[in-house]
Amino acid sequence: MTFDVLIECDTGGGRCGVQTPDEAIALASALKGGARFAGLMTYPAAGGTKEMAERLAEILASFEKASIDVKTVSAGGTPDLWKAHTVPGVTEYRPGTYIYMDRSQVAVGAATPDDCALTILATVVSKPLSDRAIIDAGFFVRKTDFRKLVNRFGSSRIMPAS
Repeated sequence: MTFDVLIECDTGGGRCGVQTPDEAIALASALKGGARFAGLMTYPAAGGTKEMAERLAEILASFEKASIDVKTVSAGGTPDLWKAHTVPGVTEYRPGTYIYMDRSQVAVGAATPDDCALTILATVVSKPLSDRAIIDAGFFVRKTDFRKLVNRFGSSRIMPAS
């Protein structure tokens, strides 16, 4: 049995992947058994299309110099989806949350609140302090954003600063 393998390269997103072209080539060359090198994948930092393009160009040039064919170059990231066509060599793009959008995409300018696929209607049931309201949408009803892009809990359309 054979199967294709994509090697992840860090092109600025700081998530996963090898850090240098030499590491990518070494990993591609080390595949054994049915594992067949098919290409590269990456996830750039939000707003990092230019840096991704520069790093990918360097990596692809190294593979060409090593006479290793790169059939697939897979990139991703919703914030830069509309710039994907500007990166030479990218053969596919994995846009994560674009179909739903969320507050993290609003925070980086990739969407507006009206683009978000889901909102929650809640009622204020108590206001014990001037800066605190209790609503009938509990902790587990609201999405928490684990990224440091936005505050920890949901936002209010009526009181946007909340």
